[in-house]
This record gives sequence, structure tokens and C-alpha cells, in this order.
Amino acid sequence: MTMETWSRSRTGRYGRRLGLVSDAEHDGVGRAREEVLSMLGERTRLFAQEWTTWRPDPVWRWPVLPDDVLSRTGLSGG
Repeated sequence: MTMETWSRSRTGRYGRRLGLVSDAEHDGVGRAREEVLSMLGERTRLFAQEWTTWRPDPVWRWPVLPDDVLSRTGLSGG
């Protein structure tokens, strides 16, 4: 098992244990991940063209997490 695989599986278990992610959602993410990795490896669909020059639209807003995200996930560290 690679470090990346171990980290993902551990993170998935943690999210499910906290009730943040259902088993069905976790399985769906796993299926989507495999689909994307396949497209990437085969350079098909979204990955069929060069993307190194892509930049986000400057009018797009940065994502923002809720103020209480750390306390809701048990990651407050304090």
C-alpha cells in the first residue's frame, strides 16, 4: 500500500466515523477517482489536451470554509 493510498483510506474512515461522509458517498468518490485516474492515464476526455496554460477565471471567488469547520470535525487542536 502506498502512502497516498493509506492516507486516503484513513481519511475516508475518519470522515465516515464522524458522520461527515456516508458509505455510499465514500464509494461514489472511490468510483469517480478510478474513472479520473483512468482518463488521466489514457489522456482521454478532459485530459486529452494540454492544460499547463490553464488559469481560473479571475472573477471566480475563492472557496470559503465555514467558520466552525474545525470544531465540527474535531480538528480544533485546542
